[in-house]
Amino acid sequence: MLWSSSLSLQSDSQEAVSESSEAIRHQLAEEPADLVVMFLSGQHAARASEVACMVAAEFPQAHLFGCTAASVIGAGRESEDGAAVALAAARLPNVSIAPFAISGPELQALGTDTKAWRARVGLEDCLDPGLLLLGDPFSGDSDAIMRGLAESFPQSVQVGGLASGSDRPGQNQLILDDKVYRDGFIGIALTGDVVLESVVSQGCRSVGPPMFVTAFRGNTILELDGRRPLDVLEEISAQAPAADAALFRGSLFIGIQMDRNKLTVEAGDFLVRNLLGADPTTGGLSIGAELVENQVVQFHLRDGESASAELDERLSKFARERPAVSGSLLFSCLGRGRRMYGVPNHDSDALRRHLGEIAVAGFFGNGEIGPIAGTPYLHGYTSAFGFFRPRA
Repeated sequence: MLWSSSLSLQSDSQEAVSESSEAIRHQLAEEPADLVVMFLSGQHAARASEVACMVAAEFPQAHLFGCTAASVIGAGRESEDGAAVALAAARLPNVSIAPFAISGPELQALGTDTKAWRARVGLEDCLDPGLLLLGDPFSGDSDAIMRGLAESFPQSVQVGGLASGSDRPGQNQLILDDKVYRDGFIGIALTGDVVLESVVSQGCRSVGPPMFVTAFRGNTILELDGRRPLDVLEEISAQAPAADAALFRGSLFIGIQMDRNKLTVEAGDFLVRNLLGADPTTGGLSIGAELVENQVVQFHLRDGESASAELDERLSKFARERPAVSGSLLFSCLGRGRRMYGVPNHDSDALRRHLGEIAVAGFFGNGEIGPIAGTPYLHGYTSAFGFFRPRA
């Protein structure tokens, strides 16, 4: 298995494809690619179909998978402004590649029929494919496709993101082989001699203790450890350092422990979700997630320093516990990058520090797909990495 990546900042689409493709061929030692992943900045979006044809002509034996994006990532660099074409290409011996596309209406038809989902993806008997997903943020139900795939392929890993090439419905473009879609989801299912693993960095640090939800209604927490949630939050805020005061006003979230059988909790065990509102009368807090009885939750704060520290912790742990990887894809939120850290290439540089000079490509999207405690979720303000290696 061999992965490569490139980034061209040429404004002319033909020149950008030629430059990025030449770099890919050099890294692959002129061996043919089996999979090419492509991300196009907005300046190339008007010619997305033509660019896809150009790339397909450069790599005629490869499946093509990609989308338009506000900003792209390639060859260890994050191009957040201006024209850019990012490519990742892989030689994948003994790996089967199954492309699929699912529209919004099809999601409704598939429902929870696992046999139908497996037939639609083209994998009748496999339970553990690596699944790469790209979606349009304005169409379909992201949770529905992730849930349908997870139930149909219970040992799979899902990684991907929502396109960000346009803020208007019907204007984002999803590229799969020789077709361009403007809604729904596209995917690549990988089986055979390949393992897809993921690291999800939600960019938060916990504040205050973990607590049990002792009373709730719908998605509103009525009691935390038998107390009014607003009273608990006021106490935590009063005890926090003065430097955190602004974060409590604008960057406060809540984390939900996903593995309820785990007796101790640490960074990465929580699914971070928004606080939607508070009721001063009852002291309740509404959150952007479903609740269950005796759910463990913990408040979280997000800033650039916290995000950087959490990313280092997650990548360091992955590097210690896993064999060397061959390549990676990075799906990061539009709210990260220079907006969060104040410097360019932050997450790509962190990847290089912990895992070395591996090929990486990706984009800044409208949502990131990756697992928490083995279950895939759609995230915000997150970086979701997909790592590829041969099976041991």
